[in-house]
Amino acid sequence: MNKDGAQAGTDFFAGRALYSISAHRPFLTDLAHALHHVLVQTNTAQKSAFALSDAVIYLPTRRAARSLRSAFSLLAGEGAILLPVIKTLGDPDDDEIIAYSASPLDEAALAPAMSVLERQIELTRLIIARDRAFRGHDYWPSAFSGAGELASLLDELYTYHVPVLKIKDAAPPALAAHWEQSLAFLDIVIRAWPAHLNSVGKIDAGDRRNRLMGLQIERWRNQPPNHPVIIAGTTGSTPIVAQMLREVLALPFGAVVLPGLDVQTDDYAWDNIDDTHPQSGLKSLLSRLEAVRDDVRLLDQTSPVQNALRHQTISMALRPAKATDSWRAWAEQAKKDPEELAAAFQDLSLVEASDDEEEAGAIALKIRETFETPGKRVALVTPDRNLGRRVAAKLRRWNIEVDDSAGVAFGQTPCGVYLRLVADWLSNQQSYVALFTLMRHELFRGGLSSSQALAATDELDARARGRHSPLSGGAIDALYAALSRDGDSGDALNLAERLCEAGQSLRNVNSFASYVETVIEIGEQLAGDGEDDGADLLWRGVDGVAGAEHLVDVLGVAAGIDIARAQDFGGAFERLLFSKTVRTPAVETRVAILGPLEARLQHFDLMVIGSLNEGVWPREAHADPFLSIAMRERIGLPSAEKRIGLAAHDFAQFSASPSVMLTRARRSNAKPTKASRWVVRLKNILNGAGVFTSVDKSAEFAQLYARWNAPPDGRDGASEKIAAPTPRPPVEARPKVFFVTHIEKLLRDPYSIYARNILRLKKLDPLDAAFDRRHLGSLIHDVFEKSTFAQTENGEEISSSDLQGLFLKLADQYGMNDLHRAFWRDSISEMLDWFARWASERHAAGTAAVLEEVGTLTFEVDGEDFTIKAKADRIDKLNSGGAYLIDYKTGEVPSKKMTKTFSPQLALTGLIVREGGYEALGRVVPEALEYLRVLNRKGSGDSVISEGTDCDTSIENAFAGLVALMRHYNDPQTPYLSQPRPQYLNRFGDYDKLARRLERRLSGDDE
Repeated sequence: MNKDGAQAGTDFFAGRALYSISAHRPFLTDLAHALHHVLVQTNTAQKSAFALSDAVIYLPTRRAARSLRSAFSLLAGEGAILLPVIKTLGDPDDDEIIAYSASPLDEAALAPAMSVLERQIELTRLIIARDRAFRGHDYWPSAFSGAGELASLLDELYTYHVPVLKIKDAAPPALAAHWEQSLAFLDIVIRAWPAHLNSVGKIDAGDRRNRLMGLQIERWRNQPPNHPVIIAGTTGSTPIVAQMLREVLALPFGAVVLPGLDVQTDDYAWDNIDDTHPQSGLKSLLSRLEAVRDDVRLLDQTSPVQNALRHQTISMALRPAKATDSWRAWAEQAKKDPEELAAAFQDLSLVEASDDEEEAGAIALKIRETFETPGKRVALVTPDRNLGRRVAAKLRRWNIEVDDSAGVAFGQTPCGVYLRLVADWLSNQQSYVALFTLMRHELFRGGLSSSQALAATDELDARARGRHSPLSGGAIDALYAALSRDGDSGDALNLAERLCEAGQSLRNVNSFASYVETVIEIGEQLAGDGEDDGADLLWRGVDGVAGAEHLVDVLGVAAGIDIARAQDFGGAFERLLFSKTVRTPAVETRVAILGPLEARLQHFDLMVIGSLNEGVWPREAHADPFLSIAMRERIGLPSAEKRIGLAAHDFAQFSASPSVMLTRARRSNAKPTKASRWVVRLKNILNGAGVFTSVDKSAEFAQLYARWNAPPDGRDGASEKIAAPTPRPPVEARPKVFFVTHIEKLLRDPYSIYARNILRLKKLDPLDAAFDRRHLGSLIHDVFEKSTFAQTENGEEISSSDLQGLFLKLADQYGMNDLHRAFWRDSISEMLDWFARWASERHAAGTAAVLEEVGTLTFEVDGEDFTIKAKADRIDKLNSGGAYLIDYKTGEVPSKKMTKTFSPQLALTGLIVREGGYEALGRVVPEALEYLRVLNRKGSGDSVISEGTDCDTSIENAFAGLVALMRHYNDPQTPYLSQPRPQYLNRFGDYDKLARRLERRLSGDDE
């Protein structure tokens, strides 16, 4: 086998100019050196024929083309150099079909390509038309997703030169009946899609690329160029590229440079290579080129490299299954020179982290370590975009911004998120959450300066807290009405008025196209700050410019989006925002996060290969929604094994970099994982060679990551256990006025009194408060109060029908909608029937003198005045002259024991009544205290009554307990503890987070 380097000058193109650059070499740098040497340094006699600027070089990806230009530029030093023409072939695994550029004549000879967005929309339209014809209805989101799958199928058919009509023959006869149903859907791409393309005079981008390549091949045959043509770095996995390679080798000055052909593997292993082997693609390509390995010459530079042995080891580890019997012999031979073996693997490390976070942390630490050396470049290569995002986030702790080739969907950029929020608010104007989520976005101004908009938003937010979503009208309309009613003025009123006007814009929307225009118009209006135009502020920056261009395209196709239901407009708009990827120019070019495709042919000082788990790398076979594995093979589409072989070639190439770190997580998304087959094989052979221990850095990086995340408290990373809070404010700061309901809180959760009454902290009411039992209780109390007041005023009996009418009249004010009414209908009907009868009985015994009124009592403890207040649900002045106190309960009533210990509010209300704290009553002796269940009454246990002497005893005991409690908390040494009594624990206390109860519970602190 010829292992000599290429000869200089015209010998480079002698015979079949078929070359390879070894995996452990920097491919593009060696290619640039070799071509510069051949076409510039040794080209004297035929300079015009071999000038570098006359050469045309084809590479697989755009990133590779940029890197080759940089490599040529470095060769020029401080001088100038005329670069060759560098073109991109495109790759079957790329998410976007790269537009192949040929000669202007070839470009003009073909119809224009349909844009990706236009094709997606038109395929969606065809699916919707089919659904309406066959089902009588359609669903745009699922049609849009189906269009994406059809587009992927079309691209794959073009890439592998499979005629669309061949789909009809995909199924064997045994599946013919079932297959007919699938064919009925696939008829969209078999018949309807080609007809549509003909009608608009366009072709698919993948089809156009193939045709351009075909025209280029034809030109080479008819008019062989008199200048160098080189195709480098591709494995020729698609038919059209393999055909180009074959044709280039036939040119007088044509050459092909393969990436990482293994020329050292023995013939037995080579002959047994299967589809999953890293060399399977190149072996198949050589067969198509009618060549053998001996025909391939190495283009490596002569400078020595340390990792050649490492590459040989990886090649040995990935040998075909039938050839792994040579592992033991290889390992024994390698161990004979331990120094060379250690040197080969000193820059290879393997980290098997416990989970995703630890894996990302280990990678970030390794990148940070490498970054310390000036000039060194590092890349994380992974197909797992989530890992890339985690690592990028961790690197920001050191202000390291990375070049992430994946970019970000426009819908996730600040501009895209803002437009999504505008669309969401316009479609859900009854929602306070949608309104304030928009108003809190950084791009929202509403015609005000940043500070003015923030202050106005805070004011409106405070007014909206605890409100229910309006059952009619918009949330901002309700706030504007409240501001106007209260006579408010200023920025909040002006902002609310502008939003009200903007919210009316959807009234004239009757199509998806007008919806998109409206969202953009309103988005621009609300982005303005009064000085700068909203459009100027919105469409700036990388994301703004990309979004503006994308939305121009969206508006160009929006007329073709026929969505029947207006409620689907928002979902369609959001999907379109996510169909555009925004790539931000790299801030730090020394650090990159790349997918396997973008990393091909790239050279970095450190290559981190992440997410090496089965199902991720190599990834699981894509579940084709239309064709089974057998069907794909039947019509000529590649098998999953061939894709694994291409991925294995990438792994082998990357693993031969100067410094390599392999990583995986033993658990991902809280589930156990299985190591990639390549990692398993490599571990086995490294164990055999006795070097795995030095390569495995899992424990080292786990320890580093733990130290990185440990709190810097000077205690060797150990965290300090936080004790339960025991605040002891000075006596003068302690509250002296209490509502009787707060007395129970002081008994159950003193810390809540400390936070509310001393720190003045109050839990915010939620936005769009959901109607729940608490609101139902307030509604019932309101009904009872108004109906009882009316009964007292006119002396008439309360009827069940009157109660029903009053309940329905008040329900909307408490946010009760039709769904809630249906759920509570039977319980409420029974309750109102019962209350009508009960109210009649109570009316006969006396008169309701107090309804939802507040009484007050001041008393002295150790020379200090304290005040208690009570808002009584109902107090009747009995015919006997006494008072009957009633506390309505929509839930369970407290037990007799609880009323004497931790629920003394009714007894304390009786104390206020006895001492004349209610003006409407004067001094009256309480004769009875009753906790009364009003909803879902069961008969027994629906009422707890203290009467006669029991009532007097309850009041006296409650007062004695109150005095003792005030004296206890008037002591400066008494702390306000957080829920100190476990038997009365409330898991949803308003101040539990402030008291950090959950942290202590998780740490095992028994409370």
